[in-house]
Amino acid sequence: MKLAFFGDGRMGSAALAQARAEGYEIGLVVNTDDAAEDADALAKRLRGHDAALDFTVPHAVLRHVTACAAARVPLVEGTTGWQDQEAEARRAMDAAGGTMVFGANFSIGVQVFYRLVDRAGELFRGVAAYDAFIEEAHHARP
Repeated sequence: MKLAFFGDGRMGSAALAQARAEGYEIGLVVNTDDAAEDADALAKRLRGHDAALDFTVPHAVLRHVTACAAARVPLVEGTTGWQDQEAEARRAMDAAGGTMVFGANFSIGVQVFYRLVDRAGELFRGVAAYDAFIEEAHHARP
């Protein structure tokens, strides 16, 4: 399987390292050096890949979605904070017959947090004396 990656920050680097360790072919890594490249140019570079993974910044997501849609490369979107553009991203994918999956957050800490919240909800269910809430802030580093 030939993969393309958008982003080589913390999460992108971790996913990239895991993909290499699993023996996947890495055909393309797009980073800040490629920020001036438009969606059409990216689409040309994406052709022939089996999937792309995006762990970048919110303002770049629509360009990556558009490029993947044009190249007919399925996209796994792992960037956070871009949901205000979701309708436009869906339109771009739908218009091209493309495929995209996305998650609210791919970090291990947040995934553990989701499980803790589920369990806490079970424990507090039916206990009228508590009005429980949980606030999440992840990453020990800025």
